[in-house]
Amino acid sequence: MTTLVRHPALLIGLLLATVAGTPAAAQAPASPPPFCAPDGSGTGSYEGWPVPGRAQADGELIPYIVSTQLVAGPARILITLLNAENAITAAPDVPVTLALYDLAADPATPVATVEGSFIDPGTGRGLYRFATELRCAGDWGFEVTAGFPAGPVTAKVIASVRPAGTTPAIGSDAPRSESPVAETPEEIALISTDLSPEPSFYRSTIAQAVSSGKPSAILFGTPMFCQTGTCGPTIEILKTVAASFGDAIEVVHVEPYRLRMTEAGLQPELDADGRLQPIPAVFEWGLPTEPYLFVVDAEGRVAAGFEGVIGEDEVRAAIVAALEDAAAG
Repeated sequence: MTTLVRHPALLIGLLLATVAGTPAAAQAPASPPPFCAPDGSGTGSYEGWPVPGRAQADGELIPYIVSTQLVAGPARILITLLNAENAITAAPDVPVTLALYDLAADPATPVATVEGSFIDPGTGRGLYRFATELRCAGDWGFEVTAGFPAGPVTAKVIASVRPAGTTPAIGSDAPRSESPVAETPEEIALISTDLSPEPSFYRSTIAQAVSSGKPSAILFGTPMFCQTGTCGPTIEILKTVAASFGDAIEVVHVEPYRLRMTEAGLQPELDADGRLQPIPAVFEWGLPTEPYLFVVDAEGRVAAGFEGVIGEDEVRAAIVAALEDAAAG
């Protein structure tokens, strides 16, 4: 039987960690996208669709949008699957398709249907990545179909798409942020919680990397204190990808929180309320979550952004594209 199910808010913590207390200002895209509805607002009520904030779902399938920000334009959408007991049912042997509806234009006809790519960061809590285009800002309908062994199941949810996000827009200048550098293993241990750090990731500041005249990859993540367990796998994937490009690219790993050395080793510097304190670069890049990876082109412009869990294929493709653009230019 089809029911309306409210999304359990705490489940977002399973796959992404919100950067607490980040008053990030929205970064406008190079050319502002149109709004889906002529008056710039959605009605919130569409025939055949649930109200925003709820899923019209079968008990076997509740689609949960993991992405913290959906922005008009090229989109990387992260979705996981839940059942009635709030257990994650996303799995590599469960294919998923996503049909997208511009609800203000036509709530009955999808504008695109895309296949999901399964990603497992090694935590056993998988999700699906969808690469698509959201042509306008406003209310979008996401119709998720999962190919379970017992047969396909479909569920719907409405998502709010913003005209701009808090992180730098694709094509905009990357912030020239300062970040710590180190050369020796002892120095790196003072600024990184990675237990097996790649030394080249700490030789340049963010500002130096994005101004180097080479493509760069900037990773904000804390392997030891990541609240979701995805930072460690993310940095290992980046190490694997970066090794194949050598000195053709610059890579910088930045711990997103203030740290201090103690007798127990590197520890977070908590505020009076016991919360992690983001570093200035987190605010400058407008991070809503961590980990977050950016690929910057040779001209210092943001070429791609990856929230949360990443796939080796998508990161490699973004770096290759930036190198090809540099060679063509």
